[in-house]
Amino acid sequence: MKSKYLLMTLVVVMAVSLLGTSSLYAQEKMKYEDYLIALQAEQEREAAAQEKIAALQSEIDALKAKLADLDRQIQQTQAAFWQALDSSNEGFNRFLDELNNSRNQIQGLLNLTSGELYKQGDEVARAEARLNQLIDQKVAKHPDAETFVNDLRGLLNRLKTALANAQPPFDVYTVIRGDYLWRIAKKPDIYGDPFQWIRIYTKNRDLIKDPDLIFPGQDFKIFHDVLENEHLVVRGEFLYKIAGYPNVYNDPFQWTKLYELNMDVIMDKDLIYPYMILYIK
Repeated sequence: MKSKYLLMTLVVVMAVSLLGTSSLYAQEKMKYEDYLIALQAEQEREAAAQEKIAALQSEIDALKAKLADLDRQIQQTQAAFWQALDSSNEGFNRFLDELNNSRNQIQGLLNLTSGELYKQGDEVARAEARLNQLIDQKVAKHPDAETFVNDLRGLLNRLKTALANAQPPFDVYTVIRGDYLWRIAKKPDIYGDPFQWIRIYTKNRDLIKDPDLIFPGQDFKIFHDVLENEHLVVRGEFLYKIAGYPNVYNDPFQWTKLYELNMDVIMDKDLIYPYMILYIK
């Protein structure tokens, strides 16, 4: 009986053992199949990603080609742009420097006093000619130069207006009782030379009708410089000789023109005096 019991127990143990081994094998088999499925899924995802990378790389290559084409177009456009302006980027920078120099020249003239500016007519003309020469260039049409050029035009117009309104440099002397032209000219702060009385007379001919008759309170302009349209007579000169000077008429036979312009101070066409101021046109 006891032996029979042991045999049954052994059979049961073996059955349980066999069942456990079979279950474990089944579990291992299921894990491997899952691995294969997962591996296949990863491989498929990798393949899809590689396809996307290849497609994106094609797009990148196409975009690079387009960018290169755009760069060529930009370079061609820039070359055509500078050719139309007859310049280059470096040339344009030099042009801006020249405009800046022109502005400094014009501004410097504008900073002069009225009397100083009056004597700078030739310099103003040169400044205008230089600016016109610059803005007549094709490169002046560059968009970045347009505002600069317009400002310079306005500055030049201000200068020309200032020159038109400029007054020649002179001092003002107010006549006091007992004064006469000889005495005034002799004053150290006037000319320090009584013989220059006629200079006062000829420069104030609008106020002095008779050089022997002046009045207290009259304001005479005392000029120490000879202006561009004038000639200061020196000893030994006569109208025929003066008219022949290159800076006058360069033709002695034009002496009659000098006489006609200055008849109000020349009493005798054959007689002029040192320190007379003659107008020239």
